Amino acid sequence: MILRHLKYLALILLSVFLLSSIPLELNPKSIAINPSTDISVIPNEMSDSVSIIDMSTQKVISTIPVGKAPKGVSIDKALNLAVIGNSHDNIVSLIDMNTYRVIAVIPVGKSPEGIAIDSLTHRAFVANHKD
Repeated sequence: MILRHLKYLALILLSVFLLSSIPLELNPKSIAINPSTDISVIPNEMSDSVSIIDMSTQKVISTIPVGKAPKGVSIDKALNLAVIGNSHDNIVSLIDMNTYRVIAVIPVGKSPEGIAIDSLTHRAFVANHKD
């Protein structure tokens, strides 16, 4: 089954195939969840923002402006930091997930999209689509 939503996060409870949805900004691209806090981060490519969702209540708790065309996201759960790849600005935004604020903007290569975090070293690795 393929689910497509232009402005929604589709939630499926796998044990009973229950579907619900959460309204988001334009063109959500990916998702990262911190299992320690049950908070997710979703980049909204066409809105230049990320949506922060409390997965236990299924509600958007914050919408944070970031760079242009955010696509990739990863969370360091121990530090409670989110890394967002802003593909049209060639930067990543660091978001403090305790305050829901951008705390740093870091230049990277062209069109950062894929992001992985090493949980032991707390290093983020960024795949740049156009390098």
